[in-house]
Amino acid sequence: MDALCQALPSRCPPGAAQSPVDDLQTRTGPLLEPTASVPLEDPLASDCWYIGLQTEWVAFKRDAGLPLSEVLRAARRVFALDLQWQAALAGALGTLIYRAPQRSPAELRQRMEAACLAPPLFWTDARADW
Repeated sequence: MDALCQALPSRCPPGAAQSPVDDLQTRTGPLLEPTASVPLEDPLASDCWYIGLQTEWVAFKRDAGLPLSEVLRAARRVFALDLQWQAALAGALGTLIYRAPQRSPAELRQRMEAACLAPPLFWTDARADW
């Protein structure tokens, strides 16, 4: 509590002793202890997770009864679709989801992520002629 009162006197309980400014200590090390390092995530898995997230989000909007045009406009705000290919992908996903058999958003997300990671992964091949 003393450290908190030194750093933020306004947070001290009434009547708590507050140290003068000269007594304040400055910490030279990090404020938080470093945790165990986390291995870097596989970029392809991360991309597939993101596509799955978008799929689930669009499916929730579909189930809420929103028209596809409104969902695509909202997707530009939610997912920051700055590049043309991102907007094209969102439009294609939206169209597929709205025309697909009615499946739950969670099921669609799982299927999309699985399809994204399933071989053959033509888009990851450097020799692919796109």
